[in-house]
Amino acid sequence: MFHDDEYDEDLDGPGAETPADPRDPGEAFVPADGVYRWDMAGAHRETYAGLPVAEPHVIVHHRSPDPAGFAWPLYDGDPLEDDDGGTTFADGLRELLATVDGSRIRALVVAGCSARNAPAVLAAHAHRLPRLRSLFLGLVEPEHWEISWIQQGDITPVLEAFPRLRRLDVRGSDGLVLRPVRHAHLEILRFETGGLPGHVVRALGRCELPALTHLELWRGTAPAGAARRRGRSFRTPESAGGMALRRRLGVRSATPSAADLRSSFRSSPNFSGLTAS
Repeated sequence: MFHDDEYDEDLDGPGAETPADPRDPGEAFVPADGVYRWDMAGAHRETYAGLPVAEPHVIVHHRSPDPAGFAWPLYDGDPLEDDDGGTTFADGLRELLATVDGSRIRALVVAGCSARNAPAVLAAHAHRLPRLRSLFLGLVEPEHWEISWIQQGDITPVLEAFPRLRRLDVRGSDGLVLRPVRHAHLEILRFETGGLPGHVVRALGRCELPALTHLELWRGTAPAGAARRRGRSFRTPESAGGMALRRRLGVRSATPSAADLRSSFRSSPNFSGLTAS
C-alpha cells in the first residue's frame, strides 16, 4: 500500500510548492490548494483512490506489476491538434491491456489536457475491465493546463457501461455533457471545474444514484463558464429524488449562491442527514 507520510514531512518549509494534504478528496473536502500535490523537489506526485498513479518506469522495473496496485494513466490526444476521434486513447488502452491483466485493474486516470473521447472508448472495452471501480477524467495540474481549458465530452457512457463503478472524478467542463442515468453503485462523484454548466447540474438532478455518499461540485464563477443566472440551475434539489445522499455535499464557489445551494440541499427531504461543506 502506498503511504504519503514520507512525502508530507516539512512540506510547508522553504521551497515547498503546495503543502500536500494526505486526505483523499473522495473521502473528505480537501482545500483546493491541497488537491494538487508536490514534493519538496517540486516533482509532482499523485495518488488516486488510495493507489499511486503508475509512472512509466513501473512496467520497466516490474516484470509483472500488480494491476490492482496502481491507478493506470492513459492519454486522450492533444487539444492543440485535430481531434483524432479517440484513436490515440484506444491505442494506449490496447497497449496497457496487452501489458497488464485488465481484468484486475481497479483504477484508471485519463491524464493530460483532454478526456473528450475516453468515455466512449472505455465503454466499448468495458468487458476487458470488469473490476474497474474508480475513474478520473482530466488529471492535469493547473501549472500545465488551466482547469477551464480541459476538454471533456459526454461522460454518460462510462456510467452506463460500468455498473459497478464506485467513483468518478471529472476535472474541467469544456464540452462536458451528462445525460440522466441510473447507477446503483456509484458512491463518489466529483466535478472540479472553473464553471459547472447548468445543463450538467440539471441532468445530475434527474439521475438516479441511490448509493451516492459524496457529491462535490466546484461551481466556479460566471466568467469561467458557470451557470450565469444565480442559483437557477442549483435551486431545486427536490427534483433529485433518485439521489439518496446521506453523507457529504461540497460546493466550492467564488459566488454567494454556493451558500444558497448548500442551504437548499440541507432543507430538502431528499437529502436528510446531509453534511454540507
